[in-house]
Amino acid sequence: TLIANTMNIASGTDSISTTGTLTVAPSTPSRPIFDGGSDTGQATSLQLNQTAINAFSAGLLVLGASGDTGTLTMGALNINDALQLIANGGGAKVVVSGAFSSTYGGALPGLEILGSGATTLLGADITTAGTAVVIDDSVQVNTGTLTITTGGDDVTITGGANGIFSAKGASISLVVAAGIGNVVLGSLRGFGNGGTGSLLTNLTVDGATISLPTASAFNGLVLLGTITPCSNITLGETLATGNAVGIIMTATD
Repeated sequence: TLIANTMNIASGTDSISTTGTLTVAPSTPSRPIFDGGSDTGQATSLQLNQTAINAFSAGLLVLGASGDTGTLTMGALNINDALQLIANGGGAKVVVSGAFSSTYGGALPGLEILGSGATTLLGADITTAGTAVVIDDSVQVNTGTLTITTGGDDVTITGGANGIFSAKGASISLVVAAGIGNVVLGSLRGFGNGGTGSLLTNLTVDGATISLPTASAFNGLVLLGTITPCSNITLGETLATGNAVGIIMTATD
């Protein structure tokens, strides 16, 4: 475990290693964390750029600690380890501002986000190489068409306290491509306007099974299992769309 408000990590790739869990967090729970990309230049944050992340090699790399209340921002990041982001204290947020790519191939999720319930802001694509993506939080999607791709593993987004929604007034769509993985979207709260945002325009989901267990609404079209037909589609409550076609579902059972 590495705990400090400021770190200057300039060692070589995989030079800080463990086969277990490596936790990196600020000593002040409210201090913001910036990881990936280049230095932010903000002296009041814990900065871990791509070079610093490359220095870590772990069975699981954890950024942040339970109860942290600062904003955790992830810029563009390529990583070989399973990654867990924690910002689950009151008022904390996770911001994905750059594309995330993982080549990790183990049994853990390639990316797991443990948020405060309100809210993770997704502004760039998420791609893993056959490992799961788990977001235990409300989610606001902030870019035109955002794609989550797992190469055949599961995608789970709980929806937290506010559900899954788009930035206010924006025309934004979400694509979830899980291949033979299972997809569960909105187990705690479904798609809506989040109270302060807007409905997503379109939703496209592919997976072995697809579940939208809570009430959801969209401004556009919902496509479920239309690229690779899935074995089961479960709609737990109402699903409303603003498109004349509405919903297209393709399942083998």
